[in-house]
Amino acid sequence: MLTGPEGTRAFREWPLEAATLRGATLTSTEYPNLRWEFAADGTHTLTNGGEPIPAGLKDLIEPPAFLAGKKVTGTWSLKDTLQGTGNDVRELILGFSAIDGRPAPTHWQAYVYPHHSSARYVHFCRSQNGFEGGNRVHVFKVTPAEGQPLPSPPK
Repeated sequence: MLTGPEGTRAFREWPLEAATLRGATLTSTEYPNLRWEFAADGTHTLTNGGEPIPAGLKDLIEPPAFLAGKKVTGTWSLKDTLQGTGNDVRELILGFSAIDGRPAPTHWQAYVYPHHSSARYVHFCRSQNGFEGGNRVHVFKVTPAEGQPLPSPPK
C-alpha cells in the first residue's frame, strides 16, 4: 500500500501519467528545501535550496557525485513495459547528466516506478513491486504546471 497525506492506494493501482509531470514541480516534506522541476521538453532539474542533494535519495541517485551537487539536471521520460503480460509496469526513466551546470563525470540513469496515493501525491520506488529488496518509497507533492489539472483517480 502507498500512503500519502491525502490517501492510500494499492501499489501499482494508479500509475503516474506524463501529462501530470509536464511542467510540474515536486516537493517533499521529508526534505523541505527540495524542488524537482519537470519541464515539458523532457528535462528535469533537482535542487535543494542551495545545499547538496539529500543523501537520503541515494537509492534513486546512486553516484555520489550527483548527491554532492546543489543542482543536478538531465532528462526524463515515461514508458510502459511488459504490456499484455498481466505485469504491466510504468517506468519513469530519469537521466542525470550535469552537476551544478557542468557535465557530470559519468551519466546516470535510474528506472523508477511512479504511482499516486492521491491526485496531489506521487510515490517513487526503484522496485516494480514496491518494497522488494529494501527499496525505499519516496513521497512527493505534485504542484502541476499553471493551467494543468491534477489527475483524476482511476475508476
